[in-house]
This record gives sequence, structure tokens and C-alpha cells, in this order.
Amino acid sequence: MYGSTRERSFSRLLVEEAARLLEHFGAETRIFNPSSLRLPDDAPAAHPKVQELRELLQWSKGQVGCSPERHGAMSALFKAQIDWVPLELGAVRPTQGKTLAVMQVCGGSQTFNVVNQLLRP
Repeated sequence: MYGSTRERSFSRLLVEEAARLLEHFGAETRIFNPSSLRLPDDAPAAHPKVQELRELLQWSKGQVGCSPERHGAMSALFKAQIDWVPLELGAVRPTQGKTLAVMQVCGGSQTFNVVNQLLRP
């Protein structure tokens, strides 16, 4: 997952590089494009992009996420993706027991606000 839809999105480029490295080591990767993902209160759970995101989460054995830092936090687009992850699918969380790698892209001063925000319990 990545948190920017700019044409030259550095968070997307970083996720693509992570996918390239994972594939080099034998992993199968898929990257979710959030371009037409609606905000959680603006679309039903049956929306095609929501279904695609949820299917990828169930398919994967781990996830890589990268967001640009916006005003000291993750981007709204990245947060929307997290908000669409259901707390459970049949009594199991779709992220339960899976590896998660988090990264951030930040211009200017070096901070780790997004990483810290994503690692909070």
C-alpha cells in the first residue's frame, strides 16, 4: 500500500522498489493502486476498490506500506486504506499473524512521525 497518487509518487516508487527486492528473493507481490478508492464514509463496502483491497489483504502473507508525511502524520489516502481494513473477516483479523513493514517518505527535516504512528498499538 502507498499513500500518494501523484504522478511521481515517492511512496509508490519506494513500494515498487520493495516489491522488486522481495521478488528477487522469490516472493510473489501485488501492489494496490489506491487511485479511485473512496473514503470510508463515502462508499459502501461493496465498492470495487474496497473489495480489491480486502482481497489482496486476505491473499497476502505480509504487507509493505509507505506513506508520505503530511503535517506530521500519514496521508489521508493511506489512512483511508487502513480504515477500509475490516476488524475481522469470519472471526479473524485480515492482518493477524502477518508480517508488516512500514516506511515513510519525508521531505525536509528528518522525522519518523508516520512510522511511529503506524507502530502504535
